[in-house]
Amino acid sequence: MLDVGDIRKWLPHRYPFLMVDGVTDREPGRWTTGYKHLTQSDWFLVREGSEAYLPGTIALEGIAQMASFLYPRPMDDLGFLLASLGSARFGYRARAGERLDLRFELLRRKTGFWIGHGEARVDGALVASARDIAIFVGAYRGTAEG
Repeated sequence: MLDVGDIRKWLPHRYPFLMVDGVTDREPGRWTTGYKHLTQSDWFLVREGSEAYLPGTIALEGIAQMASFLYPRPMDDLGFLLASLGSARFGYRARAGERLDLRFELLRRKTGFWIGHGEARVDGALVASARDIAIFVGAYRGTAEG
């Protein structure tokens, strides 16, 4: 549905901090789903011997970045920042070579914030989830191209 070129219009994040490679589906104002392909060259992977896995906290950042796609269209002057989250849970360790599926669902709006919950999974196995994810929605100085 949205590829990296489209995603760059929504998010000011760039490599190495862009944690969304594609948006697969969305209902603006309600929920959004997407993914991140994990590769051996990703700087954030933790290495133990020959294994490289994704820290759950980085998966939570990917979930938070998905919230920006709740907006109906990209806005150069609107920013989305992870403000807080609650009840984080971690499970399966996603590894290089796997696709991390991301989902964020909006539960309510509160002056300047979107509050929702989300999860990250690999082939159905829970990698990370959080409830009460608060996303600050406000003015952004700069452009999505910067």
